Order: sequence, then structure tokens, then C-alpha cells
Amino acid sequence: MLCLRGKGRILLVNRTLETARALAQAVSLRFPIPCEALPWGELSSALPMADILINATGLGMEPHVGQTPLPAALLSPRLFVCDLAYRPARTRLLADAEAAGCRTMNGRAMAVYQGARQIKLWTGYDAPIGFMSDTLRRLSGCEGDRL
Repeated sequence: MLCLRGKGRILLVNRTLETARALAQAVSLRFPIPCEALPWGELSSALPMADILINATGLGMEPHVGQTPLPAALLSPRLFVCDLAYRPARTRLLADAEAAGCRTMNGRAMAVYQGARQIKLWTGYDAPIGFMSDTLRRLSGCEGDRL
């Protein structure tokens, strides 16, 4: 929502600077918010300025369970950390973030609502979000968790 209101800025960090630049340009064309690409090596200096950290890598998900994209020492309690991984529901990044006092969110809700949107686009029918959420919880071994 902040992007749509032109608030703040986005710093994109990728292992490949060219990829980060291309994504930053695409975001800037679509949303009225500054979007800057940074090389991977600048993550540690950029993170103290951030309010939100979103991990969109595959690190933490199978087959990379236990891996994390950054050292736990870079996490501070002021960060909201979102790991788009959904299986396992609690990645090492999220565990490290919780230990650092950060608020966290995994990628299960994104997976469910992205799938629901695709079903609606392809079929014209509303997706059974409750069923989808329950199924993903069961498949990820987190049946007691909320989405």
C-alpha cells in the first residue's frame, strides 16, 4: 500500500546487480516510488536503513532448508522480516529474526492468495481459500498454525 501512495523507497538487493537493476526499473515504471538496485555486497550497509526485509530467494525452502540469505547479526528488532518461503513455515531466517526480536511472516499467505487469484483468473470462480490454506498447512506440517 505504501508503494501505491508514493511513500518510502525500495532497495533491491540481488546476487546479480543486473537482475536487481532490471527489477528496480520495472517496479519504478509501475509504482510511484523510488526503487534502487544495490549489489549484494552492500546489503549489510543498507539493512540498518530498512524497515522491512523480504526474502524472495529459495534459501530456506527445500532443498535449501537450514540455509539463510544473511547473517543473523544483521537483523535488528526494528525490522519486519518476511520470508516468502512456505515450506518449512519457519525458516532459519525467520527463526533468526524472531530471536533478534523482529516481527515475522512466512510465505504461506502469499502462496494461498496467489493460487486463489490464479484460479479466479483461469476459471472465473472464487477459490476455496479455507481449503487451500488448510491443505498447505497440512502439507507443510503446521496444522496448528494460522495462515
